[in-house]
Amino acid sequence: MEWCIAEALLILLGTAVYAHKRKNDMKAMSLSLTAGISIAAAVLTAPYFALSYKDPFMIGLKSFRYGAGLVSLSVEPGIVSALGLTGAVKTVYTVLLYIIYLLEPICASLFAVSFSRSVSEWIRFRGHKKVHVFSQLNSKTVAIAESLAESRPDEMPVFCNDEGSGNEDLRMRARAAHALLLKRNEASLHIRKGREYEFYIIEPDTRKVLTDTAKLCGELVKKKYYDRSRVFVRFSASPDCQNMTRDIDRVYGKQVRLRPVDEHDSEAICLLRSYCTELSVPGEHRVVIVGGGAAGAAMLRQAVCVMTGPETASSFVYISKNAAAEASHLKASSPGILEKPLSSYTGAGTSDGDYPIHFYNTDPESADLFDILSSLGEPSLICVTSDDDEMNYDLAQRIKRFFASRKEDLSYPPIACRITDKKLNEMLGSDTGVRLFGNEADRYDYDSLIDPELEEEAKRVHLSYLLATTPNALDVTGSEREKLLEDSDFYGYVNMQSSMASALALVYRRAYILSKKSEEDERPDEEFVREWLEDPGKLKVLGDAEHMRWNAFQKYQGWRKADRDQTKTIAKSTSGRRIRSDEFLLHPALVPLEELPDVEKTTDEIKLNVDPNGNATGFIESDRLILRNLPVILNK
Repeated sequence: MEWCIAEALLILLGTAVYAHKRKNDMKAMSLSLTAGISIAAAVLTAPYFALSYKDPFMIGLKSFRYGAGLVSLSVEPGIVSALGLTGAVKTVYTVLLYIIYLLEPICASLFAVSFSRSVSEWIRFRGHKKVHVFSQLNSKTVAIAESLAESRPDEMPVFCNDEGSGNEDLRMRARAAHALLLKRNEASLHIRKGREYEFYIIEPDTRKVLTDTAKLCGELVKKKYYDRSRVFVRFSASPDCQNMTRDIDRVYGKQVRLRPVDEHDSEAICLLRSYCTELSVPGEHRVVIVGGGAAGAAMLRQAVCVMTGPETASSFVYISKNAAAEASHLKASSPGILEKPLSSYTGAGTSDGDYPIHFYNTDPESADLFDILSSLGEPSLICVTSDDDEMNYDLAQRIKRFFASRKEDLSYPPIACRITDKKLNEMLGSDTGVRLFGNEADRYDYDSLIDPELEEEAKRVHLSYLLATTPNALDVTGSEREKLLEDSDFYGYVNMQSSMASALALVYRRAYILSKKSEEDERPDEEFVREWLEDPGKLKVLGDAEHMRWNAFQKYQGWRKADRDQTKTIAKSTSGRRIRSDEFLLHPALVPLEELPDVEKTTDEIKLNVDPNGNATGFIESDRLILRNLPVILNK
């Protein structure tokens, strides 16, 4: 009998250790405890059933005898004597047996309930075609999960590594958002064939995010059933870490689909899409950014890359306490944008380049702000972007009244104000005449942060570039289409970012075309757009603007022009398969259209030197190719 007691104690000890290790996984912990206690009880009671009763279920009716004022316990018909136990051991074991028999039905019931819940959860899990795996349980990931539960109820979120969150409200919101599975870490999730996975690593520390991303990628590629075409790793990375992001992509980009996401860029893209009609019509446009910060820098970055339309003159004004430092940072990270000395971009100075940006190192709350606004004329859009909600809202209202006081009709330019507090954002709403953006629900809304529609448009942009070699590129579907995207490296960091920027710019091109439609024209918008694109002269105007936009995007990413000698070196090192150096961020066509050599307007110089018989298109024709397919790309 002693060995049964020892074995039961070992089982209980092992159960306690395992449960402690799974303290952040409530399901695994409860399952292990109920299973361990039940097994230990079974081990202790096995001899009792074996040596005593023919009908063990009658034990409850036979076990109790009441003495005078005392409760005496005995077991019939003689298991204690059969085991040869005497003295204190006999008493302890007898009491233990009764306790076990009283607890055994409860433990068995708990085990059955827990097991059935696990089976039902397993069945539900298998029923989902797409699984979203989050690195942490925090307010950001819960906001994405809630958005998924509302817009994509057939997709399952899985939360990981939630120790330290200590917020039961988050757990309750997560459970309410969808069926919740808690696992220790992302790598422990079993990758199954036929199911798509998206991993999200979203934490405050960008460097830690990149480290965790590299670790996750390394673990994923070791999985037995790993299928690259069905696993996407999305991680939060600021533009400041572009070099580290590119390095991760170079190491794992051929094995794991990588996609950095940034909530500030997502905010800016959503805003620019909302104002594309106002900012695309011919004429002069000025965007004023007040407050600076990460949101302001993202708005400037995205606006410069998009607002390069035909028949337009765009300028950008950046007003912040730290404008000088942020201008210096921009020049260091994107030297192709601010090519002149910083003194020509700050204060009241002017710049005559392709990207007229003016930085004012001024406290937005001072009276100097309105002196600057008075000197600018009527802006096309004003964005208030600092991190202080109250200051932003107060400042937006003062700017609104400032411009309204100068008009008889009390009109004022469009104003967007960043309010990150969700409750304040909901309370103020949009009745104030100022567009509010930036609350957590919007910033981490799946369709805003990830923007699947923009990604799909980006895929069609990329496929349009392949039409010269694959005439049916835009018509292929399913696995054939996915293979074409894989083979042409759409999921590479550089290609994907560039294609998404092109897709966003096409929204502006469409708005520009529609601005030419007169009120008397009764044709449907899509018919008008298609007929406009059939005119070679009009297509040339859009194509010239597209090359300018591409220049702006590449320069903001840190790219520079490759001279003739560098171009030959790139061609030699890549055997002509590429016309750029991703490592050194060099591209031979990164020049204004008028400076593009004639040979490169019709065909690639590299192609002539390396592959004279190839059928690749030149830079000019590539731009035209994208624009001709604008209705297809935008699916309109």
